[in-house]
Amino acid sequence: MRWPVFLISTYIALALETGLSSRLGPQTLGGVSPSFVALLVVFLSLFATRAAALWACWLLGVLMDLSAPSSQAGAGAVFIIGPYALGYVFGCVLILQLRALVFRKRVLTFALLTFVCMLAISVVVVGVYVIRSWYPEDPQTIYFEGSALGELMHRVGMAAYTAVLAVPLGWLLVRSLPLWGFYSPHQHRTW
Repeated sequence: MRWPVFLISTYIALALETGLSSRLGPQTLGGVSPSFVALLVVFLSLFATRAAALWACWLLGVLMDLSAPSSQAGAGAVFIIGPYALGYVFGCVLILQLRALVFRKRVLTFALLTFVCMLAISVVVVGVYVIRSWYPEDPQTIYFEGSALGELMHRVGMAAYTAVLAVPLGWLLVRSLPLWGFYSPHQHRTW
């Protein structure tokens, strides 16, 4: 995998996630917005080597944790590194297990795996926040509005929206495969 291409794609995905996704959903679809970073997680998990995909997804998760603060009463924004990092790695492992069973370059496969990956990420992220809310040292940190089940239902909507968006963006990402320099066991090597 070419890491400069990954870094540029990460920058674009994070910019879309923090800037554009809030404009694509909250007013029109009941607060549901797509996740552009999750699309990149699925793409990398489908085509990168196992080690490269895991490291890249962990890095994407840390960057998402640093861009999504929780609010704490009297202290302002609190950045918790871990929920998205663990969630993206878990989603990556799930896709790595499934990628041998699917046609990787099909757009519908990309959309279905995006939905599945987003569900897995959501369970981990909400689970980490729920467990963290049990800490007695954690004074009134607000991770999400409402209940954990309500947040999971909200994230199911996000997963569906992201899966729909995965059709055109997945097509573009699959077309960009030569830029990424992923290793393919079917490539001919010249020694």
